[in-house]
Amino acid sequence: ILHDYIINNVKYDKERTDNNIIRYASNTAYGVLFEGYGICSGYSDTMALFLNYYNIPNYKVISENHVWNAVYINNNLF
Repeated sequence: ILHDYIINNVKYDKERTDNNIIRYASNTAYGVLFEGYGICSGYSDTMALFLNYYNIPNYKVISENHVWNAVYINNNLF
């Protein structure tokens, strides 16, 4: 439900990723929640905020060019 809320209410900031045009704080939860635009780091920051609020164990995984959330559900890491 949390994932779907974010995905259904936020536009992916292609101007930032494709052309390095920065109009929004899309790399942060602020950009996702208040401006409606995000990239992977903004999406993962927002998801971490929601997961932390609901006390769902999680952490962000960072590679050279991507960020995502790892989540523990029923003692299993996803």
